[in-house]
Amino acid sequence: MTKQISPRSSRFRPHAFLSNSQLRSRSVGGSVPSAVASVFAAAGLVPDGVVRWEETVPPPVGHAANTGVYAIALAKDTSSVLGTLDTCPIDRAALKRLLDARPELTVDRRRPNVRELGARLGGFWLADEVVVYIGRAGPRRRIDISPLSDRVAEYYNTPLGARAPTQAGGR
Repeated sequence: MTKQISPRSSRFRPHAFLSNSQLRSRSVGGSVPSAVASVFAAAGLVPDGVVRWEETVPPPVGHAANTGVYAIALAKDTSSVLGTLDTCPIDRAALKRLLDARPELTVDRRRPNVRELGARLGGFWLADEVVVYIGRAGPRRRIDISPLSDRVAEYYNTPLGARAPTQAGGR
């Protein structure tokens, strides 16, 4: 039996975060699996650091950032590829909430049940990767901490299935 893990689990630990003001040109040769640092380097970016899941991303230090990029990863630090999972960590209760919240959700033009939706999502899982998601915080009209911190907070707080503020949310 595979252990069910939700994004709130300790296995989904860090966000690596950075500011676009730290763009640097670097030559990168990449291969699977990819550490957060190598993914960022491929885009000419350098990570600022790591925070654990559901921690507040601190404001940038030493530079004024108006945007940023974040990655959700299974690794504990930006240069690690340790922490991969052989199977997709499907939270069946979360899938049920998603199906309840989005009655129009279909797979192959028909309404899936929890098992079918989980199987489809699990089919996209890359077992040898630690990077699960990459997002961008663009310019904002209202800033509480920083654009990046505010965007990641939206990610944490968006109910599963909600269209806004971020469709990638997962509570």
